[in-house]
Amino acid sequence: MLSMYKIKPNDIEILVVEDSPTQALQLQQLLEKNKFRVKVTSNGLEALSYVKDNIPGLIISDIIMPEMDGFEFCRQAKSFDRLKNIPIMLLTTLSDPEDVIKALECGADNFVTKPYREESLISNIQNILISKELRKGRKSEIGIEIFFRGNKHFITSDRMQIIDLLFSTYENAIQKNSELDGLNRQLMTMQRQLEQRNIELEKLNEQKNYFLGIAAHDLRNPLASIMGLSELLICKNLGPLTKDQVKYVNSINTVCHNMLALVNDLLDVSVIESGRLELHFKKGSLKKLIKERLNLYDLIAKKKNITIHTKFSKIPDIRFDPDRLVQIFDNIMSNAIKFSPQGSNIYVTLNQNGKMSKVSVRDEGPGMSEEDQSRMFGNFQRLSAQPTGGEKSTGLGLAIVKKIIDAHKGTIEVDSKLGSGSTFSFLLKME
Repeated sequence: MLSMYKIKPNDIEILVVEDSPTQALQLQQLLEKNKFRVKVTSNGLEALSYVKDNIPGLIISDIIMPEMDGFEFCRQAKSFDRLKNIPIMLLTTLSDPEDVIKALECGADNFVTKPYREESLISNIQNILISKELRKGRKSEIGIEIFFRGNKHFITSDRMQIIDLLFSTYENAIQKNSELDGLNRQLMTMQRQLEQRNIELEKLNEQKNYFLGIAAHDLRNPLASIMGLSELLICKNLGPLTKDQVKYVNSINTVCHNMLALVNDLLDVSVIESGRLELHFKKGSLKKLIKERLNLYDLIAKKKNITIHTKFSKIPDIRFDPDRLVQIFDNIMSNAIKFSPQGSNIYVTLNQNGKMSKVSVRDEGPGMSEEDQSRMFGNFQRLSAQPTGGEKSTGLGLAIVKKIIDAHKGTIEVDSKLGSGSTFSFLLKME
């Protein structure tokens, strides 16, 4: 039956009502590519002015437009007797069911949701033009009063027009559902691929930690031997050395010391990331542990004329791993000295913060930018601030500190601004 209705695009002018120049041009090019003649207007008022003197074969209108929206344009256009049988297709990004009621109420013939597939839009255009031919001579307007969401709507359209619009709305819903189904399948495929990739990455990470641990372990003993021998030479236990020899041996000792620090950090990272970190908790005095460590750091600080100030509140003994806590405090304290200028001050405090014991180390160094603070707990992170005495850094210390504190179920806090120094605090549960 439909084969008798032949659509000749060259004989049909389509009026496009679209306020977006980009979308109007895109639609115009699509229609012209399919041999339709096209007239573009930028809003409802301009389109109404055009149809007073011209009768297009089809009108395609956006809904959300300035001055006059698509619903009002459709209503006014359909009020002209000579435009009653001109089909109007509404394009919209709206998805509320009430939009369909409004479209019926204003006399629209077709409803397409943006973004649309080009082939689907052309198919809809062809169908609506065929329906236009089928409706010729079939005047069967009806009046329907409906209630939707508490509002009364009165629809005056012929039966075919209502059927066309409802079918187009249903077809549009099917299309969107199909697109969503396709996207869902793509997402499921991507999820499976990501899960597989994560499994592969976890295996690679385990291998990396394994080889890292082996390499670091194999380096540790030779480095310790070289350090021990260099210290014997420095102490002149093996006889006097020339000035140049002392200089070279000191260099060897310093390099070995830095390399051994890196090796120890690598071993810690390997143990922590492989899930083999074991904590040996003991109940003890945090104040006593910190005081003992400060005896060492007082000597180191004096080399840079740095004064360490302390303020300790009385807090009860808590449970912690003493060796790992020394590692935490040493890292924070050595960083404070490392980045503090000559003649500055460092403030170490211990107090109770609710149900947590809090240790804070504040320096008068250069401070840190927000960018540095966002990445400082990552592995191998070198921050923009430079040590003031040429000290070396492995870029692993704070990453290890964070992981050990996490293992204690504690927290670490940083308060820092460029030019205003930094305060590092770690908090441990008192229960």
